[in-house]
Order: sequence, then C-alpha cells, then structure tokens
Amino acid sequence: MECDICGKKADKLYEVEVEGTLLHLCEECKRFGKEIKKPKLVFTKKPTALKEDEPIESIRPDFSLVIKQARQKLGMKQEEVAKRINEKASLIHSIETGKHEPSIPLARKLEKFFGISLIENIEAEKKTNQKKDNSALTIGDIINLKK
Repeated sequence: MECDICGKKADKLYEVEVEGTLLHLCEECKRFGKEIKKPKLVFTKKPTALKEDEPIESIRPDFSLVIKQARQKLGMKQEEVAKRINEKASLIHSIETGKHEPSIPLARKLEKFFGISLIENIEAEKKTNQKKDNSALTIGDIINLKK
C-alpha cells in the first residue's frame, strides 16, 4: 500500500488522525498527526481468475415456485418454515414471491430442509472459433470472404 501523504510504498502503514481525517501513513509522515493504531502489515493478494473448467453455481430461475410448492406439500406456513430454518418470515415471503433471490448458503439451507434442488452448476463458457449454425452473415464472415 501507499502512504496517503507522500505516496511511498510501505510495508508498514500507521493509522493516523490528521486534522480530523483518518489516513494511512508511512513512518516518516506519521509525525503530522496523532497515531490511532499500531502499524499493520500489508499483504497484497492478486485476485484469482475463474478457471475455464470450474463450474459456476447459480440459483435456478423458478426457485420461488419450487420453494412454495415444497412448503405447501409439507403443509407448513411461511412463519413455521422461517422458525425452523432460523430466518425471518418476511424473507421467506419475499423469496416465494420472487422479489428476493436467496443467497447460495440460504439456498443450501432450503435444499436441505425441503429436500429439493435449487442450485445449478453452470460450466464457464468456453470461447471457440466454431461457426454458428445460423445462416446469416456477420461482418467477420464478410471480412474472411474477401481474403
């Protein structure tokens, strides 16, 4: 990370209050204000890219209908389900009406409770240079024809 005043890259930055503003400063610049906390070590981690073969988890599009039908099959009210899975009844209601899509952890909880499937694994799309079955020409096709 860099010092907020001088811009130097430093391994240790101090949280310092300078004229009412909290700044992250290096050893030299910390004298301009009042130190709030001890220095913290900064570790930079590069973001990891999604691998092509790695599946992506998503909630199925008809989640609200599936959940509502499973609840009705058990003969339970939304409030009862909410208590049993330790969630708010308003959340269950908004999920069943389709206003709110459940998070992956909540979807897993609902899957386990109702014995249903809500999470789909979608494989990352692979970019290929295959020509589409569509007979319409694209600009790329026209350029290739002229070569």
